[in-house]
Amino acid sequence: MSRNRSMVLHPPVYTLRLELLDIEPPIWRRVEVPGSFTLEDVHHVIQRVMGWEDSHMHLFEIGAARYGFGDNEFDEDEQDDSAVLLSDLGLRQGDRFRYTYDFGDDWEHVVTVEAERRDVPPADVPRLLGGERACPPEDCGGVHGYHELLEALADSEHEDHASAQEWLGGPWDPAAYDVAYHQRLLRPPTRARRSPRPTATPGRQPGRDMTPAHTARANEVLALMDPLRRRVPWLPDSVAGLAADLIQRFCLDQPDEFLGVRRPELWLAAGVHAAFMLHPYLLLYPLKPLTLQELAELWGVSVASISKRSRQLRQGIKVTW
Repeated sequence: MSRNRSMVLHPPVYTLRLELLDIEPPIWRRVEVPGSFTLEDVHHVIQRVMGWEDSHMHLFEIGAARYGFGDNEFDEDEQDDSAVLLSDLGLRQGDRFRYTYDFGDDWEHVVTVEAERRDVPPADVPRLLGGERACPPEDCGGVHGYHELLEALADSEHEDHASAQEWLGGPWDPAAYDVAYHQRLLRPPTRARRSPRPTATPGRQPGRDMTPAHTARANEVLALMDPLRRRVPWLPDSVAGLAADLIQRFCLDQPDEFLGVRRPELWLAAGVHAAFMLHPYLLLYPLKPLTLQELAELWGVSVASISKRSRQLRQGIKVTW
């Protein structure tokens, strides 16, 4: 007589399908997100898998409730999305809610709960399962402007064809979507080692020998972002997002160098400093940067060590806005 193996139940994980409204063919993504994420965390997931730049405000509308920054002088009913967990919303399979990004262009996404699972280990999520078509370019004028842009790009005789290409600044394929690339933006993937190899082997190629230790360290670093933002509540979302992106890219490109720094606080401090150094809006808006001295005092690391690692993160990084 066979014995039934007991199933390990993990915290809930939600499979969500995101789709931009009023666009055909549809632009959609499918993700798995842990119920332990706040709605603010879900916002960051949506930004990364869709391809947005997180440079505008956003709003969740779930039932009769509205969730955003929670400090909106024009909407007293808006609640703080960082104070509510996804698992506390009572969502069930088939439920739908709305996520709006950029109140000028008004990009409206319908989010459908496709499944709630308890068999997914927490280390495996968030995870991008699929998607189709490129995200519209930021600030293109919403759905109407997006359709006009596509029309101009498709017709070489169109009066706006040349200006549209110039505005985009390079080749852009509206049908293209790279699932693997956007998954890397969520979290560094685990890569199996082919053979034992000492750390920082001379002449090794970047991006090789990714191990669970590297992944764990990257997640350890990024887990410090929320405590930092609680201590520095004015830290812009776009700066925090860029810092996380830089840290993940460096972990993928130079995994042994990344693991060689034992203190995760140092990489986080360096990532935030590098993000401020690269952030173009500092030239346009009075965003107060965190200085090296402030970062050093926050995390108890030296100014020189932050500066050194910040330079490493910035070297060879091409940031697209």
